[in-house]
Amino acid sequence: MAVAHTARQLALRFGEDALKAEQAGLLHDCAKSIPLPEMQRIALEHHLDADDAFLASGALLHAVVGAWIATHQFGVSDPDVLEAIRYHNTGHPGMSRLAICVALADSIEPTREPYPYLQEARKLAESSLEKAFLLSLERTSAYVQSKGAYLHPRTTDTIAWLKSIIK
Repeated sequence: MAVAHTARQLALRFGEDALKAEQAGLLHDCAKSIPLPEMQRIALEHHLDADDAFLASGALLHAVVGAWIATHQFGVSDPDVLEAIRYHNTGHPGMSRLAICVALADSIEPTREPYPYLQEARKLAESSLEKAFLLSLERTSAYVQSKGAYLHPRTTDTIAWLKSIIK
């Protein structure tokens, strides 16, 4: 609920569709509690676009499977909402501002467990959607890499894309 509310607020602030942002925020983690083997089965059975890294990680795969569930179990057909669900955890170069609202909301919502730069990202989100999302992705990437964990290349590509569009 906190992600949905925050996504709605960001959408209103930055001129995006608040209802779509709220819907995507409500559904962004709809597959998160599904056991990894079941998510893998869904992804493979329905030929979802998930590389080996996604298939090995519930933290990555839940977004891809979540977009499928949003369509097939909840009847969502809006491509904007589905994009926001699908890319909320890695980003995607060229993603819509609506999708950025949802991804950013997921990382700055009020019940989010504190992490370094959270307050800075929240403050930046008051004036720049893209800069706040870039900060969030950069800090998440640094954290993931400091732990020796796998960082999906899509996140790195999204960071580079954001840097290219921010003036």
